[in-house]
Amino acid sequence: GYYGVPAEHLSRLGWTEPSDGVHDPMQQGTAKSWGGSGFEQLLPTLFAPYGESYLADQHTAHVDAQIAYGQAHLHGHWGVSVCEAPDGEYQEQGIPGLGMRDGVGYDSDGIVTPHVLFLSLAYRPEAAKRELTQLQMEFPEMCQPGYGFTDSVAEGNVSKRVLVLDKTMEYLATYSYLTNGGLWRNIFPLQETNSAGSRADHPVNNPA
Repeated sequence: GYYGVPAEHLSRLGWTEPSDGVHDPMQQGTAKSWGGSGFEQLLPTLFAPYGESYLADQHTAHVDAQIAYGQAHLHGHWGVSVCEAPDGEYQEQGIPGLGMRDGVGYDSDGIVTPHVLFLSLAYRPEAAKRELTQLQMEFPEMCQPGYGFTDSVAEGNVSKRVLVLDKTMEYLATYSYLTNGGLWRNIFPLQETNSAGSRADHPVNNPA
């Protein structure tokens, strides 16, 4: 197994051993969560310093899958996750095939939510910043002075509200990115860090 996790447990999550270091973002090798949503996969990384590890590669693969799915199905936009839809309904959204619920995870109704982009800053920062800029340019009504992005957009229809939960993820992800993992280093202030900003004594950086 990897990092103390038995191989059979990883395989049940759809996590497979990387063979050549190359991930096909829409095929096996991308880690699965319950619903295949961005926040399920990426929010825990704000509090767990994976560093340069196999698990970090899995999160990068998820972001790559988000980008690939957006290019194929969402007019090039990306960022699929649980969010408030433009019609005001809070919806479970995920990338089909990247979840375990009913074998596929949540459905995607063509909705993009910015909090996935902020959570992706640690893995594909330039792609995330480009997409945030594109959303701001294409849908200026998404950007509310003093609040930032509203919660979602789908087929040109923009959500009118800002959700505290999603906004909190955006703020924490931005802080973590700008401080090179400062969020978890403040939670665990007594731990030593290496030059890459990862806790060298953390089990995830010391495979058994």
